[in-house]
Amino acid sequence: MGRVVSKVMIYVTVALLISSAYPLTESKEMTKSSKDVTYWGLFVAIADYNGSKADLPIEEDTLISFPNELKKYSNWKEDHMKVLINEEATLANIIEGLNWLSNVSDDDDIVLFYFSGHGAEVKDSDGDEKDGYDEAIVPWECTLDTCITDDMLSKHLDNINAHGIAIILDCCLSGEMVKESKSALSFNRELAYQMEISTDISKENRVILTSAYGDGLAIASILPNFLTMALAIPFPPFVVDGTLSAEEIFRYVQVETILLFSAFPIEYGCTIGTIAGLSVTLGGLLTLSYRPLDFLKGFIGGFIVGFLLTLISFLLIEYIAYKEIGYLVLPFPQVYDGYEGELPLAVMPKLRGA
Repeated sequence: MGRVVSKVMIYVTVALLISSAYPLTESKEMTKSSKDVTYWGLFVAIADYNGSKADLPIEEDTLISFPNELKKYSNWKEDHMKVLINEEATLANIIEGLNWLSNVSDDDDIVLFYFSGHGAEVKDSDGDEKDGYDEAIVPWECTLDTCITDDMLSKHLDNINAHGIAIILDCCLSGEMVKESKSALSFNRELAYQMEISTDISKENRVILTSAYGDGLAIASILPNFLTMALAIPFPPFVVDGTLSAEEIFRYVQVETILLFSAFPIEYGCTIGTIAGLSVTLGGLLTLSYRPLDFLKGFIGGFIVGFLLTLISFLLIEYIAYKEIGYLVLPFPQVYDGYEGELPLAVMPKLRGA
């Protein structure tokens, strides 16, 4: 009962948030027919880095879940997708993959670049960064000299002559990545990292999804799990034209992340409330003093206690994060949209595995 009540309360509580993520105004027109487009994708996902201290707590099935689900759609062909997992995702292989995208795609095509792993900041070498640091993604080698800076990434993306490019960056900074320079790699520059790497690579015809809000830190596995969920729904309710756009998928991820974190205090409150209500009811029955409203009174009291305990736990986590690393944990994905219209990404129905 507690779980059912919590689900109802969650959806009521976040209704306004959902409506803000899915505006009531008309959505942008899908500007390219799927029949005119060939789709190409490079998927890079790293949890097991070269050196145990830099590893991320993500199972390999999760690393490959997003490309595996995407290739079930009719517009994605397996030989048009290059997937680099863990030790395969070296600097050389990632650069080769980006070059492959530029060689195989043309101005009618849609390209997807996905990176899940560590992010970094390295000292700016050409003076184009006001803060003196280049944002970077970190290949499997996990050293300063193998980081792919935003300048390097932007240069390779510029070489891709595609109609539209979707970019997903599931990464945040880690002080454990490289020991050579504490100032170059630290959590407390997350604001600059999340905002600036998106700004530096954002151009027309690109849609970018990052894994954290503003100056917050991301949490491993949340983004790939919700991306996979968006594609795994047989016929998502937000799809009316048979095509999932990058913007629709990214908005879905944003809403589900809000629901996830809204669920914790409400669900825990309902659980404690149900236990308290049953305890009060049982006590009344045993003492022959039971009254019909006993359960409700016990439930309300328990719900308030459970809800507040969860909020206190959240605040404690944020306090520890801020004290230790300088910024809060805010794993709420953000979208940067430079594409005119909506960028088609997955054509329904699925061909296989539906």
